[in-house]
Amino acid sequence: MKPKIFLTGAGGFLGRNILEELGNKYRFVAPSHKQLDLTNSSAVENFFGKNKYFDYVIHTAIVGGNRKIPNTAEIATTNLKMFFNVARCDKYFGKMIHLGSGIEYGKERPLKKVKEVDFDKFVPKDNFGFYKYLCGKYVETTDNIINLRLFGIFGKYEDATIRFISNAICKSILGMPITVHQNVYFDYLYTPDFVKIVDYFLNHKAKYRSYNVGSEKRIGLKTIADKINKKSFSANKQSFSANRISRKKLPIVISLKGFSNEYTCDIKRLKAELGSFKFTDIDSAIEELYGWYYAQKGRLRKKDFLDDHFN
Repeated sequence: MKPKIFLTGAGGFLGRNILEELGNKYRFVAPSHKQLDLTNSSAVENFFGKNKYFDYVIHTAIVGGNRKIPNTAEIATTNLKMFFNVARCDKYFGKMIHLGSGIEYGKERPLKKVKEVDFDKFVPKDNFGFYKYLCGKYVETTDNIINLRLFGIFGKYEDATIRFISNAICKSILGMPITVHQNVYFDYLYTPDFVKIVDYFLNHKAKYRSYNVGSEKRIGLKTIADKINKKSFSANKQSFSANRISRKKLPIVISLKGFSNEYTCDIKRLKAELGSFKFTDIDSAIEELYGWYYAQKGRLRKKDFLDDHFN
């Protein structure tokens, strides 16, 4: 019988990718918010009790964490309730994977190839960061929860109005200028690689409780915009015919000069765990994602991309 997984946030960006990629390998139980309010402690415990036991829990559900929703103390409280209402029911599951964030290190300062041993040297001032920090602290006290600290991640189903790579691709397809608030160095991971990493940790005993999760490839937003706008790709696997990802060069508008705080991580711990794992290179990932958006270009509307909320 397939292992049974309780997946929170199945309707969100990462939850949808996990469900799509691993749906044939595991038995997922993925209630919507209407079906299960994760902030309701009694409801969550009753849910676990009725389902008796899960081999795994993957916790992806969050509220906020982007520029569309104010980063208030209430947001932090809501997310903490959801996390702890699930984590406290550990007698009902074997292993839990929690999706942490590089923001746990405190994004108010540059994070340059930050290492796991640097955690707890700084308490984030940001409300969302403080929520992630508290979860990270708690995970270190457990023996069956793993914290995967994500930095930059991109792929299909993300909100293209606020996520930079998808935003730039959609604007390219629509013939709009690609906009960058300020250049930043990120460590971007493509979602298919992320899902493979999650699958690995479901099936292997982890040496540590927390791992930085990235590709270890430092890249600036301006460079990504240039790749989307200028760089030639072979398009033989795509649903569109073109020698370039973008058929015409579009303006790249940068609002602020210089660089904002770097946001990159050291993944030596992760690489040692994964062994011969091969990450998708950024050019191939962008080409594939561009093809996915191009195939549904009829649904893209310029008015959805007039307000820039990202970075």
